[in-house]
Amino acid sequence: MEDVPLYTSVVQVSATDRDSGLNGRVFYTFLGGDDGIIRTLRRLDRENVPVYTLQAYAVDKGHPALRTAINIQVTILDVNDNPPVFEKDEFDIFVEENSPIGVVVAHVSATDPDEGSNAQIMYQIVEGNIPEVFQLDIFSGELTALIDLDYEIRNEYIIVVQATSAPLVSRATVHIKLVDKNDNIPVLKNFQIIFNNYVTDKSSSFPTGVIGRIPAYDPDVSDQLLYKFDTGNELNLVLLNHTTGEIQLSQALDNNRPLEASMRISVTAPLQDTHTRLMVEREGGVGEG
Repeated sequence: MEDVPLYTSVVQVSATDRDSGLNGRVFYTFLGGDDGIIRTLRRLDRENVPVYTLQAYAVDKGHPALRTAINIQVTILDVNDNPPVFEKDEFDIFVEENSPIGVVVAHVSATDPDEGSNAQIMYQIVEGNIPEVFQLDIFSGELTALIDLDYEIRNEYIIVVQATSAPLVSRATVHIKLVDKNDNIPVLKNFQIIFNNYVTDKSSSFPTGVIGRIPAYDPDVSDQLLYKFDTGNELNLVLLNHTTGEIQLSQALDNNRPLEASMRISVTAPLQDTHTRLMVEREGGVGEG
């Protein structure tokens, strides 16, 4: 058996000789010694050398000396002397949000160089699973979600898993990172923009700055919003930046009369869109000049 102390007796070789006197006295040769006992000289490790093939001789003391060879196979028996080993002490797992509850989202595994029952590994979560969000199968290492995983609520979980080959254990830290899906529509309410009157000298004094921005946002952080007018801006009274949602005045405005316009705007994210109503109103009387 591996892990036995040094100089442990492994096997004793014996032989008989039907001759008489010195011709019948037998001694044994195997790396010194004549008692026929084979002992260990260093620690045995089954994981490195599982079997030793030896040869010993039984020699009589006659003249001439006669000898007989014997082949010995020493099989090293396993003991549970190796802990389970994870590939890394810390690793990342990426899980798509909204994965169905109970579906396997990842697989945790460790290896054990021992054999048989000594190599059996059991898994468990020992830290970071409060409240209980994940379940780890004790034998297979399959990780399942017990709740609906929502990226917008929490985008990462950190747990510590333990692999046990009793009484030996190993631990690893697992970062479970959720992958965002486009599962939320852009959020947008009706809004109003009021701006001051401006002068009619369009060449030098026409206001070119941003007078407002569409107040939309998308809980899906990876989405790029796109903006457009649906109705109400057929005369191009205002200009809309389709990627930023910023609104500017158009030089097509007739600034000799107050402006008030109701426009319908749509905001689109991939696979999702929403609509809102915009009121644009100019403050003050007719322009000068």
